[in-house]
Amino acid sequence: MWPDELGKGFQDYVKLKLEHVVYDFMCTYVRRIKPDTRWKKILKMNAGNPFICHFTPSDIAYVLAIIKNGQEMWDQAKNPSTSPEKKLKPLYSAGEGRKRESGISMWNKEGLAFYYTVEKNWKEVYNDKEQFSVLMNGWEIWEPKDKSKKDAVRTYWSLEEEEISSEKNVPQEKDWWEQEEGYDTDSKVNTEFLWNEKTKRIIKERMGVRDEDTDDDGDDGEGDIVGEGKIVDDKDDDDDDDDNKNEGDNNNEEGHLKR
Repeated sequence: MWPDELGKGFQDYVKLKLEHVVYDFMCTYVRRIKPDTRWKKILKMNAGNPFICHFTPSDIAYVLAIIKNGQEMWDQAKNPSTSPEKKLKPLYSAGEGRKRESGISMWNKEGLAFYYTVEKNWKEVYNDKEQFSVLMNGWEIWEPKDKSKKDAVRTYWSLEEEEISSEKNVPQEKDWWEQEEGYDTDSKVNTEFLWNEKTKRIIKERMGVRDEDTDDDGDDGEGDIVGEGKIVDDKDDDDDDDDNKNEGDNNNEEGHLKR
């Protein structure tokens, strides 16, 4: 895992043809911000809108910051025989020499700078339609070595949809900090993208839909606007108590980062 490199955005991975590294990171780590049962509900409720539409640059920054903060400490724990005598501490949140106060983050300035830099870099990806389209099309086509790994976060396509390329606008559900405090770290994220012909052809093949008019050689990167994907979640109900508890733990940690 390379938090620094992933934190720079997507463009360098495209140049090096290593887009699969980004997709694997999202499929393995970013997905953990919600339980798989919740992802399945969200994607089924929003047919045609990929997994990446339902998390934001701040989520990516949060996950990478958590990984970088504890990576050296975790590596030491996995290899105790080769570790130095001194026990390593979290990189950003050790809190040494600081008095814990309510509402004050224990993360140091370097950690906060890392988080906000990553968020800024990924906002640029989400707001660049060309770059975001490459990200979205690549994700839809990409398959991990173990294909079942992606099952919980696959785009849900319904045969009832008239056109794969139909325009979609997904309303964003406000989180508790937006509702109570007006916090909106991703207010300037557009997430507008295009499906290219190759992706649409693959989607139709997976759905068992034959389209004789599809040009097999067509991969010019052009397509129809799919929409403005935002975080969308089903409303809380009695069956989601366990899910909400897990999300609450994540929100508490994220709250400390963003204060």
